[in-house]
Amino acid sequence: MMRPNLRSRMPSMTGRHMLNNDTRLVLMTAVHCSGFMRWNMLSRVMRTLNSRTPIVPKDLREQAQLIASHQGDIAARFDAFLRCRMSVMRMRIHGDLHLGQLLYTGEDFAIIDFEGEPARPLTERRLKRAALRDVAGMLRSFHYAAITSAIEQLKIGALGKFDFASMEPWANFWRTWSSWGFLKGYLAAAGAAPFIPKTPDELKILLDAFVMDKAVYELGYELNNRPDWLLIPLLSIGQLLGLQSSNMQNLVAPQPETHDSPRA
Repeated sequence: MMRPNLRSRMPSMTGRHMLNNDTRLVLMTAVHCSGFMRWNMLSRVMRTLNSRTPIVPKDLREQAQLIASHQGDIAARFDAFLRCRMSVMRMRIHGDLHLGQLLYTGEDFAIIDFEGEPARPLTERRLKRAALRDVAGMLRSFHYAAITSAIEQLKIGALGKFDFASMEPWANFWRTWSSWGFLKGYLAAAGAAPFIPKTPDELKILLDAFVMDKAVYELGYELNNRPDWLLIPLLSIGQLLGLQSSNMQNLVAPQPETHDSPRA
């Protein structure tokens, strides 16, 4: 199979291989449109959170109010993304990658459901994006897996006298190491691919923005579909911002028989 001639498709370059003005304008417009969509989603989700307080379980309302009061801090993650001069190539991505989309065949894994996040408009799902958005989806999925597993064990009494407050640190420990292992393996396999950031600072800025974007999306999804599951995105956003409600002992958790993903 012949390899496509990528050079013939690249914009004309002169001198020190600088992008021409038209190409630079396209790239800047794409970045700012992406940032605008994140701002728009954040504003929409926070309005919903503030206006639909009655549907939020009572023992989650303190955490919900805490998150809503820090909308500016959430937006700061997106501001850092807008200020970042990205070196990564944009590409077609899965758009809704999480553990529920991976099927083990006995020898390998198959990935399913490439239609993107159902709550996002089709025009947005069709945009080329940074591959790290799918990485962020997997990192968020480890959090869902850790918390729901802990909740299931608590609800059936498998953990004896332990409550959620005492088990959450262990769930976060598993989530942290699983996320670290996945990210380490991903970066090692990708190597110097053009969709990988060139510097650790750029990697951190992009992952911070994409993980926060995913958590805000999940918050909106749970508000509109499964209020009892609000625990997980509320905890996640709080952890990303270094915030924690004092009402941890009685937080309401999802029912153990429910296994749907927030993006399923």
